[in-house]
Amino acid sequence: MYREDTFIKGYKVDLDKITRNYGTREDDPDNSRFLPIWKIFPHPYLYIGGGMENDDIYVVVVLAEGLTREELEEQPIVALGEPYTTVFTPGIWVRF
Repeated sequence: MYREDTFIKGYKVDLDKITRNYGTREDDPDNSRFLPIWKIFPHPYLYIGGGMENDDIYVVVVLAEGLTREELEEQPIVALGEPYTTVFTPGIWVRF
């Protein structure tokens, strides 16, 4: 459900990065096989949620949530190293 009153901060499963770094397969042109990648996320997280930006919805490993974008911008985010940076992108989204 779309929630204009809640923001989430964390890492999205970035299908554009996955395509750029790993290509696609004929049997999986959308790289949906990568969606469960959050199962190996290397840090504790609150939950797996949906984040919305520019009418696009993303699978997000949520590390924090808040009522304003500014509130979350002030909170630090844990850094990821390789190979996680090839599939995850940090950010703040409207909770979906």
